[in-house]
Amino acid sequence: MAESITLARPYARAAFEFARDRKQLASWSEGLRLLATLVSHPKLEALIRSVKFSSDQKAAILMDVSDGGLDAELAKFLNVLALNDRLALLSDISHLFDNYRDKQEQSLEVDVESAFTLSATQRKALESSLKKALQRDVKLDVSVKKNLLGGVCIRTGDTVIDASVRGRLAQLSSAVNV
Repeated sequence: MAESITLARPYARAAFEFARDRKQLASWSEGLRLLATLVSHPKLEALIRSVKFSSDQKAAILMDVSDGGLDAELAKFLNVLALNDRLALLSDISHLFDNYRDKQEQSLEVDVESAFTLSATQRKALESSLKKALQRDVKLDVSVKKNLLGGVCIRTGDTVIDASVRGRLAQLSSAVNV
């Protein structure tokens, strides 16, 4: 088991990065799950372990059985797996791919310090802007800090966006004192 995960990891990572870069995570996840289901069927499992069929034949049979459920790029990936005798790893590859996808798509906790209470409209606008900028779903934790004088200070992980009046004054003071 541990050995198959180790062998599957580079294939899953490559598939994930390819799909992520093309914004096709959902379709690749679906396709890999389909292939994992197919190769777990006893007859197809025996087929992919058989030495009677070439790697091209095994890939072609899986393509036929998938009944058009794979796009051209996923079909190429399937051929690479067949060529490298890694079709038996499809279940592990699918599982790892889904783990990478889940990690990628998780939402971020964003701490927002505001000089004033944010209205529902302001919260939605800020949430929308942060979602677009960070390219992730965000969950706002808003607190009021009167010492900011005005504006907001946003923190998530190592990222800090200081759009407060106090922060701007500090930047101005630093620039003047240079």
